[in-house]
Amino acid sequence: PAQAKLRLCNETSYVLTVATAFQLGVASKTEGWETVLPGTCETALKNIPDGAGAFVHAVSHTAHSADTLVFDGSERFCVGPRGRRFTIEGRRECRKRGHVSADFAPVSMDASRPTMNSLHAGVLLGGNSC
Repeated sequence: PAQAKLRLCNETSYVLTVATAFQLGVASKTEGWETVLPGTCETALKNIPDGAGAFVHAVSHTAHSADTLVFDGSERFCVGPRGRRFTIEGRRECRKRGHVSADFAPVSMDASRPTMNSLHAGVLLGGNSC
């Protein structure tokens, strides 16, 4: 089966901490936390199954003295402790499994330079270009 990868590009002036997720039918997987520096791109979710929906949750790093920026949406997935790498299968019963839940925004993978659907604050996501 074909697989895609998700590229995270940070066009803000903030260091962002990012978690990514995909959903295909009842199967889902969440990975994080990836640090994306201003003006750089990082590859996340390297093996997204063909036809899966991709999602992202990003938060500005705690080192910033300004208000925290949060890029999220309405799709809830499980995440691990911030600052630690994690991979979580499934998005239900997060607390029972020792995780917390966070809201993720859907990512369009169809455009030539895909972006998060409801977010336009400078975090660009997509296939191989950024």
